[in-house]
This record gives sequence, structure tokens and C-alpha cells, in this order.
Amino acid sequence: MAKKRITFEEIFKQNELRIYYQSHNMNIDPHQEFFNQGLVRTWSFLWRTRPDTGPMATYFNHIIRNRLIDLMFNKNRD
Repeated sequence: MAKKRITFEEIFKQNELRIYYQSHNMNIDPHQEFFNQGLVRTWSFLWRTRPDTGPMATYFNHIIRNRLIDLMFNKNRD
């Protein structure tokens, strides 16, 4: 059985609300570069996931939130 390739559009649809939720939780304007960085982080970590270790939604919540924290820290530091 061949493994189905996941497209960028599918990742976007599945995680768009997750990024908005994390941005809202952290009082970040989601229309700045933060949304794009959250999406890029999700896409880049997709290939590192192992679905047998747990729910991917939990994993994506953590990597998105951590990326947003990193961006906020770097932006405030400058």
C-alpha cells in the first residue's frame, strides 16, 4: 500500500485555526509574520512526526506555540 503524500493545502486547512488559536491565546496579531512562521514550522515538522507516538494535533500545538514564543522573544529583544 502506497503512502499518501500530504499537500501544503491540506496542512494549511488542518492547522489554520490552530495557529489563530495559539496567536489569540498569546495576544499576538495573527496577521503579522507570526501566522506565516507558525505555518512554516508546521510544514517543516510534518516530516519528523511519527503518528504512532500520539496525536499529531498535540504535537502541532506545541511546535506552533514554541515558535510563536521564540518570535516574540526575538522581536522584543530587538
